[in-house]
Amino acid sequence: MGAPEELRAELPTELRGLPTAKQIRSCATLRNRPATSLEHRATVRALRATTQRIQLLQAEADQLHTEIAALVYAAAPWLPELPGVGPISAAQG
Repeated sequence: MGAPEELRAELPTELRGLPTAKQIRSCATLRNRPATSLEHRATVRALRATTQRIQLLQAEADQLHTEIAALVYAAAPWLPELPGVGPISAAQG
């Protein structure tokens, strides 16, 4: 199942070739227009809600990563300096 044709026409033709982050930003800014079909409005709403949730979750993941890194550097500042060891893998040890 795909998006309504009128919505597909609104989206940039190169959307599929864009990096995921740009696809998400593009869909998060879609706007409903009352003159469009119910299917169009519902699809826009679903796309917008889903992509906005993705953005919120990514922001939360980034914040948690920052907090984990600070804890690791405080507990064992030498550990993340090892080749192939980052804050997440260091926190698991």
